[in-house]
Amino acid sequence: MNEISNILEQKEKVEWEGRPKASAYFASNFITLTLIAGAIILAIWFSQYGRLWLIAVGGLWIILIIITILRYNVIYYVITNKRIVFQKGIIGRDFKSLDYYQIQNVSASVGILGVVFKTGNIRIFTGEIETVSGGTANNQTYSTRSKYDVMFNISNVYSILKNIQTHLSKRKEDLYAGRT
Repeated sequence: MNEISNILEQKEKVEWEGRPKASAYFASNFITLTLIAGAIILAIWFSQYGRLWLIAVGGLWIILIIITILRYNVIYYVITNKRIVFQKGIIGRDFKSLDYYQIQNVSASVGILGVVFKTGNIRIFTGEIETVSGGTANNQTYSTRSKYDVMFNISNVYSILKNIQTHLSKRKEDLYAGRT
């Protein structure tokens, strides 16, 4: 259920609202979950308790499918004249708001599933960096990478990208003209 209207300002105008395209969202999640379950099944196939583990993995797979369905029902994206808002959260509603002045870069990507389902992902960069650890317990390594906010499996991805870029360009024009 879309609850973003509850957090919008009084004069804020919604220009676009949407959610992931269902067929693309479920196909990508189903493929991922099936590959993970398949890898686990292959790893335990020859164990002493193989059949018991197969039942456990099957049950876990079903639970993850149910969680995927529940998660889909609360994902919404809204583009307004002031910001971009993300909604998610199975138990409670979580919102993330990106004002246009925070956004440094925006891009669209279309993968194999995107071509099949006519969808794409919009990646929004605000300058956030995250630290990632790796290696073994005795040899920890740390690196940083850019953190993106992503609108997944969006139909008409290029028109949505153009909409956001128009807002960013207008913001820069106003900034350089002294009208912030």
